[in-house]
Amino acid sequence: MPKTQPIPSDAVLQNEHFETHHEGWNEYELEGGIKVRVKVIVTAIARALGQDGTLLKTGDGDPVVRVGHSVVVTAHFKGKTDA
Repeated sequence: MPKTQPIPSDAVLQNEHFETHHEGWNEYELEGGIKVRVKVIVTAIARALGQDGTLLKTGDGDPVVRVGHSVVVTAHFKGKTDA
């Protein structure tokens, strides 16, 4: 997994338009039948640009981006029914 790097304080963030194609749930089952579901929802994506407008890149040559997100967590307990 690539390391997370801080975006330089003098970087310019350029918001990007994006379309969501799929946001799936990660599902986990705990002892006792408890099921936990987790979903990450992307709310914003921005490219990091240098002061001269060039795209900033990591040491591996990948573009530097900032992703805003929300995390949704649900739990379902065995024997409980939805109202």
